[in-house]
Amino acid sequence: MDFIVVFLLWPAVITICHSEWFSKAVSRQFWSDWAGVSFDVYIWHRVLLTLYLFIPSENRGWLMSVRGMLLTVLLAQAAGWLSCHLIEMPVNCRIEKMEHERYRGRLEK
Repeated sequence: MDFIVVFLLWPAVITICHSEWFSKAVSRQFWSDWAGVSFDVYIWHRVLLTLYLFIPSENRGWLMSVRGMLLTVLLAQAAGWLSCHLIEMPVNCRIEKMEHERYRGRLEK
């Protein structure tokens, strides 16, 4: 089994990862946008799961259904995207602008 993994599987994976079509598929704008929001989605899914603990246990059954899980995923995605684009990005831009102005001020002195 080790022979198969070392001499067949890993070379195949490396070849696929270095292929042009794989590079194009991974470098799509969708993936980079989604990667930028992923930490926010992670934080919001933890918040949602914690909030679900406050729902009485007899009413929590729907959360374990496919619909409940999909709703949780969609809520986490939406909240993550909103918090990233409405809070995190503007704050980061403002901080970068302030740092740039402070650095430029040092150069002028």
